Amino acid sequence: PDHMTTTDDRFQQFTAVWTNQVSDKSVWTTRVSSLNFNTLVSVGQKAPWEYDTQSPFYWSGNTVYGSENNPYYATHGDYPRYTQRETNVYNVKTDFSTRRWKQHTWKTGIEAKYNRVQNLSLTQPNSESNGLPGGTRSDFVNYNPEGAAYLQDRWEFEGLVLNAGVRYDLFSPGDQIQSIYLTSGKRYKAQFSPRLGIAYPVSDRDVLSFHYGWTYQTPTRTYIFENRDVSSTVNVKGNPDLEPETNIAYQAGVQHLFSRDISGTFSVFFKDIYGLITVRQERDDNGNLVNVYYNGDYASARGFEASLSKAFSHKFSADVSYTYSIATGVASDPNSALQFFNGGRLYLPISEQPLDWDQRNTVNINATVRDPGKWGFRLLWSYGSGFPFTPAFRNDRRPDPVLSNSRRLPSESRLTIDGDKFYRVWGQNVTLFVDARNVLNSKNISNLSQGAFPNPYVNAAGDDYTIYYTETGRAGGAYLQDINGDNILDWVPVHDPRVFEEGRAVRMGISVTF
Repeated sequence: PDHMTTTDDRFQQFTAVWTNQVSDKSVWTTRVSSLNFNTLVSVGQKAPWEYDTQSPFYWSGNTVYGSENNPYYATHGDYPRYTQRETNVYNVKTDFSTRRWKQHTWKTGIEAKYNRVQNLSLTQPNSESNGLPGGTRSDFVNYNPEGAAYLQDRWEFEGLVLNAGVRYDLFSPGDQIQSIYLTSGKRYKAQFSPRLGIAYPVSDRDVLSFHYGWTYQTPTRTYIFENRDVSSTVNVKGNPDLEPETNIAYQAGVQHLFSRDISGTFSVFFKDIYGLITVRQERDDNGNLVNVYYNGDYASARGFEASLSKAFSHKFSADVSYTYSIATGVASDPNSALQFFNGGRLYLPISEQPLDWDQRNTVNINATVRDPGKWGFRLLWSYGSGFPFTPAFRNDRRPDPVLSNSRRLPSESRLTIDGDKFYRVWGQNVTLFVDARNVLNSKNISNLSQGAFPNPYVNAAGDDYTIYYTETGRAGGAYLQDINGDNILDWVPVHDPRVFEEGRAVRMGISVTF
C-alpha cells in the first residue's frame, strides 16, 4: 500500500448572496461565488522524479512467490501514475422573479463564468519525454469564459399549469487559442434551448403531463485543451473548435390518485443526444496524421417508467418503481475510434449499438417505518438487469465492431437497511444509528476489465480479464501461463477485488447534539 497512489482532493468555496425584495410580488437575487478544486494523485506525495523503480523493472528480483512462477505480482517500486489538477471557477449570477401579472410567475436571469484549468498527468513519472518528466505527459493551463441567460413563465389557469421558457448558452475556448485552430470561424459557440412543460387535470384524480426541452453540455476541458502544448505526448489532440453536446428530451405521463395516501404514475420518455465526441485523424502543420477529438457521434435513449407511491401515514411510507429503457449510440467511449486507426478494428462503427450504460430493466423499492421523534428504519432494495459487454477472444487483433456490447453481464441487486433510535440523556439529544449496505453480500460486477499497466506479462493475448470471462463465465481476472509444463497456456485466476463492488458493510454509531 505504501507504493500505491493515493488521492488528495481539496475543495474551497466562497459565496455571497444579495436579496432585494423589490415589492411584495417581486424578488431580485444576485450571487457571487469562487470555487477551487485541487487534486493530487501520487505515491506518498512524491515529486515525479522521486518515484522508485522504472518500468519494466518492477518484476526484476521479486521477493514473494518467485518472479518465474507468478509474473502477475510486482513486489517493489512505486505505481507509475502522477496527476496534479487545479480548477478555479469564478461565477456571477443574478435572477429576477415576479408575480406582478395575475396567474403568471415570470423569471429571468443572467450568468457569467470564468474558468482556469491546470492539468499535469503523467504515466511513468520518473521517465522522460521531450526532456520533461513522464513517459506520456498531459500538460496544459487554459482560461476560458462562459455565459448564459434565461427567460421563463409559469401560467396557471383553472388547473392547467404551463411552463414555457428559453435559455441562451455561450461558450468560448479563450483568447489564448489562436484563430487558425478554429476552423469553423466561430470563437464563441452559442445555442438557444427551448423548454415547454404542461400539466392538466382531466379529473379530480388524474393529471396528464408533457415535457419537451433542450439542454446544452459544454465539452470536458480535456477534450478541448489536451495536447495543445509542445511538451504533451498523449495519443489524442484536443480540439478547441468542438461544439457543445445537445440533448433533446421528450416525456409524457399520467398520474392517478388511488386514495388519499396512494398514487401511481406512468410515463414514457425519449432523448436524442447530438454532438457526442469521437476521434478522427487529420494532418497537422508538419503534414503528419494526428488523432483529434471532434463532434461525430449520436446516441438516443427511450423507455417507460411505472411507479406506485404511498405517502407517510400510520408510521409507514413506500415507493415502488419499474423502468424499462434502451440506450443506443455509435460508441460509448470517444476513444473507440482509436482502435480502428491503430489497426485494432476491422472498420469504424456504422450503426447504433447498446451503450455501456444500457441497463434495460430496473426495479427500486423504498420503504420507511418511523415513529417520529423516537425511532425509525428504512429499507432500500434495487435490482438491475445486466449491463452489456464486448466479448474478447485470444489473439483477436482486429475484432469485428458488430460484437461491441453484444453480450450481457449478470444482473445485480443491492439491499440497504439503516435505522436510528433517539434518546434524551442528561438533557442532550442522543441518537444510536446503524447503516448496513449490500446486506445480502451480492457480488455485483463493478468493472469487468482492469488495466494491467505496467505489467509486461499480462494481456499478451488481448484483454485477459475479458477473455477469461468470455471463455469461462467467471469474473475476477486471470492471466495466461504454462503452469504444468505441457506447453499449453492455462488460466491462473487472481480474484481481483477491483472487479467487484464492495461487499457487505455494516456501520454503527452514536451522535450527540448539543
